[in-house]
Amino acid sequence: MLKAFLISFLLASTCFATSAVHDSKYFQIAKVHVRQLSAPSAMAQGMRPQFFQGSTAIGSSLCRAENRIQFMSPEMGSLEAVNPVDAATGVAELESIEKGLDVIINMGKKVWSIVDAGKPKVDLQSDIATALPTAIGGCWLDLQGWKAPVTTTWEISLENLYGMEVVRFVYRVVLLSGGSYNGIGKYIGYAAMQPVELSVAWGYTFNATASVPAVYNIGSKEHPVAAMNILVDWTVTTLLKHQRETQSYYLTGYGTIRQL
Repeated sequence: MLKAFLISFLLASTCFATSAVHDSKYFQIAKVHVRQLSAPSAMAQGMRPQFFQGSTAIGSSLCRAENRIQFMSPEMGSLEAVNPVDAATGVAELESIEKGLDVIINMGKKVWSIVDAGKPKVDLQSDIATALPTAIGGCWLDLQGWKAPVTTTWEISLENLYGMEVVRFVYRVVLLSGGSYNGIGKYIGYAAMQPVELSVAWGYTFNATASVPAVYNIGSKEHPVAAMNILVDWTVTTLLKHQRETQSYYLTGYGTIRQL
C-alpha cells in the first residue's frame, strides 16, 4: 500500500515538474513587492550580537598598536601617512587624534554574501561594515557612548504570472551607532544585513549580497557624524529568466535607518 502511494506520488511530482518546465508562465516574474515589516527600533537584549566582548570583540585585533592602521592627516595635501600611536606606550596622541576625527572610513567589509544559491548566510562577527574615524587607528574600543543596536525588518516577495509567490525573503538591517571620542562625533560601530526567513519555489535560484559603496561625514569638521549607504543586491534565476534588483538604505551615526 505504502509502496503504491510512493510510486503514485513520484509519478505525479514528475508530471508536474515536466509540465512546469514547458510552462513559461511559471518561470516568469510578474510582480515584485518590497515591504517594511517593522519600523526601526532598539534590538531586544537577547537578540543583540556579541559586540562588547573584550579581547574577542569584533575588530579587537585592530586595537593592538602594531595592527592599527596609519592615520591619514587631512591637513596634509598629499595625505602622507602619520601614526598617532606612541610606539612605546601604544597610546594614541590626543592632539593627532582630534585633528582627524572627521576622516571616516569603512574598516569592515565592502561586499559580502547574505544568500548563496538559496542558502542564508549569517556571520555577524565578520560580515559587517563600519564608519569610524581613521584617527583612532581602526579601534572602535577607543570610542564611548554606543547606543543599543537598532533594527528594522524588510520583506521581498516575488510572484510569477500565475500569481504564485515563488520567492519570499525577509531580512533585518542592524545598526550600532552613536559612539564618540571624548564627546566628539557620532560614528557607526557596525552595520549588517541579517537573513531572517527565506522560501524559494522549485525551479528558482535566489542569491543576495550586501555592499557598502560609500561612507562619509554628514556633520562638520568639528562635529563629525558618520553616514553610509548600504545596498541589498538580489538576483533570481530560472530556466527562462534572470532578474536583478537593488534595495538601498541610508544609515547614520544618529541611529537613522531609511530606505532610499
